[in-house]
Formats: sequence, C-alpha cells, structure tokens
Amino acid sequence: MNKIPTNLQNMDFRFVLINKNSKRPFEENWQETGNHKFNDKKLLDHLENGGNYGLVGGFGNLIIIDCDKKAIEERIEAILPKTFKVRTGRGGAHYYYTCKDFKAPIRLTETVAGDVGDVQWKGKQVVGPGSIHENGNEYKVETNTELKEITPEQIKLAIAPWLSAEKEKEDEIIQQDNSLQLIELIDLTKLKRHKDEYYGNHPLHGSDSGMNFWVNPSKNCWHCFRHDSGGGPLAWIAIKEGIIDCAQSITGALRGENYKKTVDLAIKKYGMKEVIIKFDAQPIKKDNIAKFEEWEFENLLPENHFITKYMEKGQSLSDAYPEYFFMGALNALSMAANRRIRIELSPKAHYTNIWAICVGKSTVSRKSTSIDMNRDILTTAGYGRSIPADDSTPEAFIDGLKQNARQNMLKDEFGLFLAKARLKYQTGIDSLLSTLYGCPDYYERDLRKEKIKVENVYLTLLGAMVPEQLSRHASIDDILSGFFPRILFVCPERSKKRKNLRHLTEVDEDLEVNLIVWIRKLFALTEALEEQDEYLHVIFTEEALNIYNKWCEDWEQRIVETEEGSEFSPFFGRQSICALKLAALVCFGSEKIKKLLDEFSNFSNVSNLSRLSKISKDNYYEFFERTNSTNITNKSFGGRGERFPALLIVGKGELDLALTYFDKMFLPYAKKVLYEVESQQTDKELDRIYRIAVKHSKRGCIEHSDLLRKANIKSKEFSECVKTLQESGRFHISIDGNNKTIYTPLKEIEN
Repeated sequence: MNKIPTNLQNMDFRFVLINKNSKRPFEENWQETGNHKFNDKKLLDHLENGGNYGLVGGFGNLIIIDCDKKAIEERIEAILPKTFKVRTGRGGAHYYYTCKDFKAPIRLTETVAGDVGDVQWKGKQVVGPGSIHENGNEYKVETNTELKEITPEQIKLAIAPWLSAEKEKEDEIIQQDNSLQLIELIDLTKLKRHKDEYYGNHPLHGSDSGMNFWVNPSKNCWHCFRHDSGGGPLAWIAIKEGIIDCAQSITGALRGENYKKTVDLAIKKYGMKEVIIKFDAQPIKKDNIAKFEEWEFENLLPENHFITKYMEKGQSLSDAYPEYFFMGALNALSMAANRRIRIELSPKAHYTNIWAICVGKSTVSRKSTSIDMNRDILTTAGYGRSIPADDSTPEAFIDGLKQNARQNMLKDEFGLFLAKARLKYQTGIDSLLSTLYGCPDYYERDLRKEKIKVENVYLTLLGAMVPEQLSRHASIDDILSGFFPRILFVCPERSKKRKNLRHLTEVDEDLEVNLIVWIRKLFALTEALEEQDEYLHVIFTEEALNIYNKWCEDWEQRIVETEEGSEFSPFFGRQSICALKLAALVCFGSEKIKKLLDEFSNFSNVSNLSRLSKISKDNYYEFFERTNSTNITNKSFGGRGERFPALLIVGKGELDLALTYFDKMFLPYAKKVLYEVESQQTDKELDRIYRIAVKHSKRGCIEHSDLLRKANIKSKEFSECVKTLQESGRFHISIDGNNKTIYTPLKEIEN
C-alpha cells in the first residue's frame, strides 16, 4: 500500500490520482478542481489499490525543483536550505519547498544537454514518493524533514546557470564586444567566489541577504537577484552612470538614445574599442521604387467607337477616373466576344478575355460607380452572368461553372477576395483561376462525391480595390506565380474635378439604350458564330506583326539591361499577349462592325429591346465576306484548302493604338503594382529579420552567422536588409573581440 509521508500531509496541498507505473494524472481538470486533499477517501482508496499519486504545484505555495543533473543538486544544496527531498525513479531529485510570491514554472536547460530540470508551480505536478516509475523503480524519500520556505530570489540564484535561453533573453541585456571586460569595471575582491562565479552585496545599491549580486567573468555578464535584472559591461556602465536603474536592466533598456549615450561613455571614459562594419551592399531605397509619373489619360479611339460611347455615357454622369470607364467598356467587349474571337499565332491560340482591376482611394475615386454601370448594361442586355461568391472553395467555384463556363467576375471588393484567398479552405483558388484564364477547352476536377467537368471555359474579370488592400493582401508570389500578371491594373491618383449631381435627361437614356443595343448585337454575332461552330479568326497584317515583334524585342531588351528584373518579366510576358487582345477588341467594337450588323440583321436602334434578334443564317456568310478586307485562304490555318468565312483583320492602326495604351498606361501601372508589392514585401522582410534578432539575441546581441541562418535568405539580400536596418537606426553593427560581426537591435517596432 502506498502512503503519503507526514511532511506532505498539509491541508493546503493538493494531490492527483495516477495509474500505477505511470506519471500522468487521469482525472479531468486536475490542475484546478479535479484534485484531492491528503485525507480524501477517493485518494486513500486509490493508494490502497496500489495506484500512484502526484502533488500539484502552487497549492499551499508548494514549489518543487525537479533536477535531472547532479550539478544542479550540488548547487541547490550549497545555496538553499535543507528541505524534504525525494529520489525519483530515474535517479533524479525532487526538492520540496514553499514560496509565497513565485510567478510561473521555469524550465532548466543546457546548451548541449537540452532540458535538465524544472521548477514546478501552478498547473504542474510531480509524482509523489512511494509511487512506482514505469521502469519499476520506486520514488523514495531521501531527506525526510520539514519543507522549508524560500524566496523567488533564492530560487533564481540557485538555478541561474540553467535558466533557459528564452529566460536569458528576458533577464539579460546588451553585451558589447569583448574588448570591455566586467573584471575591469567591478572590484571582485569584495565578492566571494563560488567555482567560476563571484557573489556578494550589490556594489551600487547593497543587499539584504549579502548574496543578491553575481558575476560570471567567463561569460562577461552579471545578475542582480533583487531586481531580477542583469547584463554585460554596457549595462553595468549604464547603471553606474545613471542612464538606467538596476531594475531597468532588462532586454530593451539599452536601445535608442540610452544605447547611444552608453556606447559614447564606454568609448570615451572606459576605453571600449568599437569597430563599425562597412558593407559593400547598398541599403534598400524605397524612393527609387516610389517614383512614378502618371499618364494623363487620353481616349485615342474614334468618336463612334463602342469604348468612346461607353466612356461618354460614364463621364456624363460621374467624375470617376476615365480609365475606370475604359476598363468597363473593355470588359463589356471582352464579355460579348463570348469565346468566339480567336487569335491564332504561334506557339498557341488565345481568346480575348480581359481581366481588369481598378485601384483607387475609397469613395472619392468612384470605382464602384464604373463597375455598377458595367453590371447594369450587361444585365439589361440579358448577359449579366454571375459567378460564385468571394469565399467559395476551388471546388465550389468549379461546381458553379458546370452549367455555364462563360462568366463575368465582377468583384467590387477584389481586396476582400485576395484576403479570403489566403484562408486555408480557399488554398489554391488563385492557382485555379490562373489555369482557367487560359480558356481551356476541357477542365476536370475530382471532388469527394463526383468528378466535375467543365468545357469551353471563358472567364472575364472587372474588379476594384483600394491601395491599402494591395499592400496588405498581395505578395510577391502573386506576381511570380503569374496570377497578377494576367490582370490589367489601372491605379490613377492624380487630382480630378468633382462632378455635381444632376437629374437624368433623354440624352443620358439614349446613350444607355444605344450601348445596350450595341452590346446585344455583338453578342448576337458571337452566338451566330457558335451556331455555325465557327470562330472569328483574328488576322494581323504583316506590317502589324512586324511592329508587334519589334515592340516585344525592345521591351525585353530593356528588361534585361535594367534593374526591372525577374519580377517584372512575368508582367510583360502576360501583358504583351493582352496587347494583341486589346487590338482585336478595338476592331470588334469599331463602327464598321456595328454598321454591318445593322445592315445584315433586323436589329432596331430604338429602346424596344424585344425587337432585337439574331443574324439570319442566310446572311451569315455574306456578312463575313463584307468584313474580310483580304482574300485569305485556309492555308494559313493548317492547309485544309477551305476558306474560313469569319476573319477579323487587325492592321497597323489598331495595333499602334493598343501598344500606345500599354506603353503609357498598362505597363507603367503594372510596374507601380509590382513596386508596391515589393515595397511591402521589403518592409515585412525587414521586420521579420528585426524580430528574429530580438527574439534570438543573447544579452541583447546576435552574431552574424546565427542571424543569417535563422533569417534563411540569400547572403546578398541579407546584407542589403541589415544595411537598411542600420541606416534606419534599428540596428547597431559592430565587431567583438573574437572578430565576429555582432548585431544589436536598437528600436522597438510597431505590432
């Protein structure tokens, strides 16, 4: 039968039930209420049946020092009073004390051996004497005496050499290079020696116990157990010179101005040698990134073009940036193309789906106004197709495309979509969209209950977001993965004149009706193509192709020769194809196509939309004979010898116009987005390295090799970051006595 020793039979202590040959309590909430007094019948019956038991720390101020190393036992018995002691089943020792003002359990560690013990307190327990270890050995009382009461100061003094690395970080502060030694600053003859350390009265504020101050010359550090503070030579100088109090000598005390004052005194008065590191690396300069000269938008299209009329309608009612209405018109044309306009150039064919995002300040930029106009026109025309919600999983998104894989994604809050795309359940949604952007003929995805297949995918996108969302939710991975480069961004910030509210007029209504009729006609055209299982094949004249190829060559050379680098390359690679799409859509929305549609179909230009109908089969081939300006044979498309009836010819004029928009608007805005993301990424990387330095510093400093290893980035990028941190006043960089580079964090960063 197991029995609780008399010296542990304290009514304030609490005991837990443990199975024989085990160490774990099996009752719920044993840390608080699921425990027992020593005379509880349930506990006594459990012991009668041969069960183990444990004592919970904290109750009755009980504290147990659990030692797994002989050196810890020797120090405890040399410093602390003799108390109740148990030899554990594994050969370690449990010292039982009471302590009134203890705060939390402490882990004891060594650099090589790792964990070597614990100070058990509230929420922790140890197996009681008389219990049986899982190896069959008994927990035996070795010193059967009353429990002694000690102070937190005495405990920390006894276990000081084994405080964990995290505790060291909390208890000690900056130690500058080894050219300055504590033995030159503190008179050790007035202290007593204990092995490699010295202890006694604190030289500056004295001691009640005569042993609250300890110095370790080999580690070049000191500790005050009255204030639970400590540090190295700089910390001692700071206290001695009145820059900080002893109680303040914890991590973070010597930063900013306090650090600079202390270093200055250490050099001038105490002979500290300091070597400042000079890096070949240049700091990261954001002003190089931030410069951006915005193009004053200019409509380069003819007066009677669909995009021009669309912008005229929008700008007559709202002071939204004209770029937003340009993108809205482009989205409407892209939607009307309906996967029937096909650009067949090597190495692969492309469709004219456009993804566009309008970036601007909330409210004043009027982003939502432009998106609402697009939604109203397409819905009234009968083509307001919806898309799954922002928070849908990739599987739900695909499931939503089963019935119709041709959809327009209108995202008033694209920033919210980006934020949700980072959530675990939406992992892969951006990758899925990147795949679907290519308009695959066939896409298949396995779900839990079924295999979903979608055919002839065609997705367009028109969205809006504020700049802050771009900074907060976008990452460099969005660019390198190709997701962002598929999107045409417009990010105007220039000042604009506010437009006052007014009543709608008949002119406004006529403009809207004409746009609705026009878009209905374009949809009717592409629906007729689909009925004939045909495409409107985009043909670039030889002159246009030469211009385009030269334009690509010039841009690619510029990217190689400048520091625009690998991050901008994905943007240009994707958006150079978008330039071809824009040129095709410019032709598609031209007045020429509209007039032919008026002539070859029984459309009406009045507001009675019910009179609109499709192109008749009889007029289908004649219509495309009229649209073709050249007699191109099928040899251009594989040599089957038959003429394609549906050709859309893009010449120099349309291509020049498209390339101008990319040179002046889309590609500069792409750079702006890239730089914004890079800038935010840089801030995050700087903060990350700074936090690592603070977290893993010992005595307030961290060696170059340790920080580089924990930062886990390339050496060149690391050098640029620490140089930037140095110039911003957040890092001090020096060389210690062993010729090692040392980093000292100086300023706290905002959370």
